[in-house]
Amino acid sequence: MPVSLDRATPASLDLDPKSLERLLETVTRHIAEGRYPGAQLAVARHGKLALFETIGDARIDPARATASEDTLWLLYSNTKVITACAVWLLVERGALSFTDRVAEHLPGFEQNAKGDITVIQLLTHQAGFPTRRCPRPCGRIMISCARPSAGSRSSGRRVRACTITGSPRTGRPRP
Repeated sequence: MPVSLDRATPASLDLDPKSLERLLETVTRHIAEGRYPGAQLAVARHGKLALFETIGDARIDPARATASEDTLWLLYSNTKVITACAVWLLVERGALSFTDRVAEHLPGFEQNAKGDITVIQLLTHQAGFPTRRCPRPCGRIMISCARPSAGSRSSGRRVRACTITGSPRTGRPRP
């Protein structure tokens, strides 16, 4: 069952109604063109729902099934982009560091030998979960983060610098 939020007009939430209409028209057109079978759009601000629409089909194989408000959608790693933005904001505000162990913020995460996994390892798919087996060498993007020096602690536990190396496809250094 979906989480219930009070509805409000986009204008009352300082959102542009015309932009939301264009979004809805674009997604509806994409579904009509066959780009994807269906979608569910939700735009909320300040805990109120400005837009909630379900369009198209939840599946097309083995038989078409119309999407509904209760349809469960497979998102895979699409949410990682939003999560990464939220984590970056928390880092900027000093609430956490990319090099923090996840278990420092999520009690119980340390179970099953996951206690040393860091935030940056999760965000970059490099957590190395103990049960994961990679049958052949995998290409890697490496992100090295340095904690601030002891003299700069006034700004919280922020990461001073992060260096990204490697190609997501080959793992070789970028030019």
